[in-house]
Amino acid sequence: MSSQQLPLLQDAESRTAPPCSSWVREMIVTYRNRPKSAEALERVTGSADVARAFDFLRDLPHEEVWALLLSADNRPVGIYLVGKGTTSEASVAPREVFKAAILANAAATILVHNHPSGNSVPSAMDRKVTEELIKAAELMAIPLLDHVILGLEDRYSFADRGLIEEYRRRLPRTAGSD
Repeated sequence: MSSQQLPLLQDAESRTAPPCSSWVREMIVTYRNRPKSAEALERVTGSADVARAFDFLRDLPHEEVWALLLSADNRPVGIYLVGKGTTSEASVAPREVFKAAILANAAATILVHNHPSGNSVPSAMDRKVTEELIKAAELMAIPLLDHVILGLEDRYSFADRGLIEEYRRRLPRTAGSD
């Protein structure tokens, strides 16, 4: 798949159900023009690449949370709008992130969102969500490589600051995981 055809995954709830006796919940992969900066991303080598690809989020008046879905060699296989929020928050359910990752056959994910305030420092809720996603990622065997928060002029990367590894070390060790 070329980078010009990154799939935008869309939940079936956003469509009107056809008249039938039963409705099977599904996800639909649609190919349409996404922001050029995200489409131009060939391979992720760090948080700077992610920040450039999602630069379109910086000027939004509300929070948007996106999942960047990656192949085993960190090439984008899809992007997914996880949720839209208010000027100060957006909800993120791990099941939404990993539902998209599974359907895209992603080997890893990166969470990206903006702070309309312009301040990229993570809130307590940002930290909590990241830690919850690390736990879910471990169970799903689809690693969360980073959570990047975009401010007006800068970015905050949980991976660059060592927090992704710190959260992984906090996970309870199970028998046979040595």
